[in-house]
Amino acid sequence: MLELLETHPGPLLVPTLVIAEVAYLLETRLGVEPEVRFLADLAEGNLIAEPVMLRAHTTLSSSMFDHGAERVTSTIVSGASPGLR
Repeated sequence: MLELLETHPGPLLVPTLVIAEVAYLLETRLGVEPEVRFLADLAEGNLIAEPVMLRAHTTLSSSMFDHGAERVTSTIVSGASPGLR
């Protein structure tokens, strides 16, 4: 996952439902500095906030039951899959 984030040639799509969760986890587990860097990446356009459509939300919810929360997180972060938009 880290390799994807470091080597991806363009901005990554981040569903809006994930932004607050990631900011919270970064701040509570790693401190305010990583949270600020994450939010700066959003502000600078390195990460693109992507609205979650009902169909995508349904797909992600069913993935949670099939694969567990860790898999859903991976799907969300890499979320450029055309089937989820």
